[in-house]
This record gives sequence, structure tokens and C-alpha cells, in this order.
Amino acid sequence: MGRHQHGHHPEHHCICDDLFLAARRRTISLVMQRKARANTGFFSNTSMQIRNCPVCRLNKTRLKYSVDEFRIVTCRECGFVYLANPIALEDEQHNYERYFRSADLPEYSAASSDENIRGAWRINEQRLGWIKAHRQTGALLDVGCGRGYFLEHAQQHGFIVEGVEISRLAGAYASEHLNITVHICSIEKEFNLTGSYDIITLWHVLEHMHNPRAALENVWSLLKPGGILFIQVPNLHSLKFQLSPAARKWRGGNHPRYHRSFFTRASLHLLLEACGLENYADSHLIYRTSDKYLARLAKRVLNSGDLDSFLDIAVFKEQASMFISTQ
Repeated sequence: MGRHQHGHHPEHHCICDDLFLAARRRTISLVMQRKARANTGFFSNTSMQIRNCPVCRLNKTRLKYSVDEFRIVTCRECGFVYLANPIALEDEQHNYERYFRSADLPEYSAASSDENIRGAWRINEQRLGWIKAHRQTGALLDVGCGRGYFLEHAQQHGFIVEGVEISRLAGAYASEHLNITVHICSIEKEFNLTGSYDIITLWHVLEHMHNPRAALENVWSLLKPGGILFIQVPNLHSLKFQLSPAARKWRGGNHPRYHRSFFTRASLHLLLEACGLENYADSHLIYRTSDKYLARLAKRVLNSGDLDSFLDIAVFKEQASMFISTQ
């Protein structure tokens, strides 16, 4: 009996060759993409803006976190942590409008039935207490004022208030429902009322700005001599931040506009001093929220005093000699 020999069909060779070549092309493509990313330091995306370090303005980075095609990097020159390739500013403008259009919030008051609103009311009360420890009244500008709830709070305590907001919907709400003057523009380049305000506040705004250094320099020009700038930003070194996944770090919780800068106490001081703002004082506001328990746990377990969820700092504009004061 003759041995049966299996034939090798030509089409089998073609299919195998095609699969092999396709796999090889994919591998080469991935290698080339990785090389390109290594050479440029960034992912390629036409809808994104590639930026240098907002503090020292150099482009020497190492990757810290990666979420999809987005890269959070550390500047190898000054240590600042920032989003290297944020989406275009006009796209973020649309994010803001969608957010405020969908956010049907209950009445803002201490007696609100909504726990988030009551929490916001208490936070604004504590922020106002921080301000009043330095200044009882005056012209106050809130940058990134949203719907104007903090400004309403300050107005009820005797301050003359105005806001800056890039969302037309949010600004319209503050103007029409709270009778508050709101300038619809970007503080980074479009707002210029030099020497007009005694107090300027940036509550969780600086981390969203494309150019925080330019924003601070412009804000500083808006203060009168003797004026005070109050800043609050999330703390990169907080236990809450460290325990959250990279995607949540970048997105900043539920806020529609992704964070572009990630501050530590040292890097916030570095940014201030890069702007020539050397007369500042750290504060430690303890809010009546769950965050304070994380902060206490961090300090107890890790024996560190710099793990507050937020960084709170007041910067004083004086014509006298400059000094640094930390508390």
C-alpha cells in the first residue's frame, strides 16, 4: 500500500505569508511609534497642544503617569508635574458649557436638602473666614467663579464682588440670578483692569490653566498695593491623591476640564517665586468633609505634616521689603 502524501496547497502559503507580513508590519509600526514618542517626549495628536514646562518653560521631561494618549510628566529641570499634551483650549470651552448645561443644582444655601450644596456652602464659609482674618471688606475678584455662589456669600458679608468666568452659561446665571458682575473671558490674556482689587481668589482654578505663570502675573497686576491673593489647589502629595488611580488624578474628580498642572507645596512656591511673588504664607484649612480624616490618617501613619488634600496660600502685595513667611 502506497503511503498517502498530504498535498501543500498554494493558497495555504499565501494566507500564512499574508498573516506573517501583516503581523510584521504591525510590529514595525509599533516600534516606530515608540521611537517617535521617545524622540519627541510626547504622543502625536493634532487636536492637542504640546507645551513646555509652565514654570521654567523648558522641555526636559520624564513620564510620571499615562492615561490613554495623555502624558503627565515631571520636568527634569525644576521638578514641576504637568500635563504635557492637553486638548485644545476651544475643546475645553465646550466641555465647560456642557457641564454647566447639565448641572441642574438645587438652591445654594446652608439649609439645602442636597449634601453637596451644603458642603459647598460650608467650604465657602471657611474660605471667607480665611479672607476676613486678613481683610474685613474691599473689592473682591473671584477667578473661575462658576455660578457665583462664593461671590454671593462674600457679598452678603459686605464685600464688593466681581467674577471672571470662561463659561457663558455659568456667568449668565451669576449675572441674572444673583445680580453679580461677571466678566466672560480668560484671566490668562483677556482681562486687564490694573490695580482694581483688594482681594483676588483662585479656588481650584490654577491647576486648570494652560499657562499658570502668565495667569498669576496678570492677576498680580490686578491687585492694588496692599492687596491679597488667595490660592487653593489640590495637593499632589495628599494621601487621597496618591491612592486614586492615574485617570482620576488627571481628570480631577467630576470636573469637566482636565487638570493641566499638579501642585505640591514646593512646586507651588516655585511657581510663585518664578513670578516674582515672594511674600506669601501657607495656611492649613481643615474642611468639614471626609478629606480631613484622610489627612489625619496620613499624618498619623506616615508622620508627615504636608499631606493636606488642598494647598492654601495667601500672597501679599506690598511696596515694602519682600519676605517669605510660612505657618
